[in-house]
Amino acid sequence: MAPLVGVGAVIVKEGRVLLVQRGSEPLKGHWTLPGGVLEVGESLTDAVVREVMEETGLKVEPLELIELLDRILREGERVRFHYVIADYLCRVTGGALQAASDADAVRWVERAEWNSHSAQALDPITVRVRSKMSDKERINGGRTMRLARRVGWTVAALAVAAGIGFWLRPVSYFDGSMYLREAFTGVENRTVLVQGRRVHYLIEGPANGQAVVLVHGLGGRAEDWRNLAPYLAKAGFRVYMPDLPGYGRSERPADFSYSVRDEASVVIGFMDALGLKQVDLGGWSMGGWIVQIIANEAPGRVARLMLFDSAGIYAVPDWDTQLFMPANVEQVGQLEALLMPHPPNMPGFVARDILRLSIEHRRVVQRAMAAMLTGRDVTDNMLPEMKMPVLILWGAEDRITPLNLAEKMHRLVPQSELDVVAGCGHLAPVQCAGEIGPRVAAFLQQ
Repeated sequence: MAPLVGVGAVIVKEGRVLLVQRGSEPLKGHWTLPGGVLEVGESLTDAVVREVMEETGLKVEPLELIELLDRILREGERVRFHYVIADYLCRVTGGALQAASDADAVRWVERAEWNSHSAQALDPITVRVRSKMSDKERINGGRTMRLARRVGWTVAALAVAAGIGFWLRPVSYFDGSMYLREAFTGVENRTVLVQGRRVHYLIEGPANGQAVVLVHGLGGRAEDWRNLAPYLAKAGFRVYMPDLPGYGRSERPADFSYSVRDEASVVIGFMDALGLKQVDLGGWSMGGWIVQIIANEAPGRVARLMLFDSAGIYAVPDWDTQLFMPANVEQVGQLEALLMPHPPNMPGFVARDILRLSIEHRRVVQRAMAAMLTGRDVTDNMLPEMKMPVLILWGAEDRITPLNLAEKMHRLVPQSELDVVAGCGHLAPVQCAGEIGPRVAAFLQQ
């Protein structure tokens, strides 16, 4: 993976520098410069402006680049992440100071106080930038361009290399940005052996929180829950998000069936491996089918059940199931239109990279789809037997698993709650997390 790009802001006002105290690992408790991950399509200065607004509520104008540096995080001998961070001197142009995003606190620090902070209190990157700010003219907002000229060619070379790499492999850059955001917000990446196979998973939320396990759908991965999980973590839950075998960063064994029943067995094994005796269990699409099987076969392991735009009950799809295995760029676009009500315009180079990855993973999706289309393991007869609280949450405009399936599930489970989200399609947990998150947290807190 190529190095990932982040930004930081040295915000100077009346001789004081603004620091934020991080509320999430890996820098929880440290005072750092405001900043974060460069998003796809952003310039460095645009990213500085956005990150400062998100974390501090202030509007700033970047004045000059003052430092270009590396942050390399390792796990043993393995490089986990390599970030290239560009720090900019900024001045405040508006806004009201308040801590937000992953900042627990913000404060203006006098120059003398900043210099007296211990190495334990400051993030090492901030310490290094502090050493660059010894020139009083720069602290007062002077625009010394010599350093910028020295690093300008380096930045330009990195930008050209990144641009070529992004054009060739945009999905890898999207993933890299997402992984970097995980690292900055304290999401933990781990692996565990389940039935002799390596399963990757994410964890978010306090270590002493009630366990919630979320299972993704066909062609998905743990990161599909990235927008919903923070609502549950903030409510005090410990959220576990496994990559099913064949998906995400888990193994793709050649001798595995990828059926919903065998995937359900892996999820139970995952819970066993982590010592999770009873959990609140949620699943999306194919993942919803998987968790219904678990709730039927091991009801004592499931305190509450959540079904998001779920498959499982008998239905003959009225859409082309081959679109989940697109053979050309046009079919990639057709799949996007099926998944969401108003898909954005997708650049051709992005569609081509999605097609490349779909072809690489075709064997897994083919096996899973073929197993589901047999009609084995449908849950029509399982649902009425379930006694735990059940939340059925659906996008009103879902075309993959239409709303009438949610209504049927609701009738089959008398104690269930049906919550329909207007304007959302099959990707409701990603695209409508702002509406869904508080509802799910409230259900779990009952």
